[in-house]
Amino acid sequence: MEQANAAYQQTADHLDTAVRAANPGMEHPPAMSFEQIVHSIYMTAILQLGGATKPGEQPKIDLMGARQSIDMLAILAEKTRGNLTPAESQLMDNALFEIRMASSKSPRPSPAPPPAANLHHPLAHPPRPPTIVR
Repeated sequence: MEQANAAYQQTADHLDTAVRAANPGMEHPPAMSFEQIVHSIYMTAILQLGGATKPGEQPKIDLMGARQSIDMLAILAEKTRGNLTPAESQLMDNALFEIRMASSKSPRPSPAPPPAANLHHPLAHPPRPPTIVR
């Protein structure tokens, strides 16, 4: 475990150096915080729900990914309950409310045709078991 931590720290130091080189005047990248974790998961869910779609374009929606992001945030809320500051608790509640509402308003994909009806569908031709090459 110590070896993995040392390797990670070395990689993180290289990344910090690259970030400072690309951003003159920046002393050190901001440290990760609870708020940043919540914001990261929240933004991931919004993007998965098509939140970055440009006007006039068809949204690219990943409902399964969004659901996992929402569930991840809900688990984080559950596991940290009673250990958050009032501001952190409010942030968590707001983030969950907003992404759950966005998810409920997100267009649902139409069901795929049965595999036999679509010969290009991966399940129309079940994969063969892998062959062992010796």
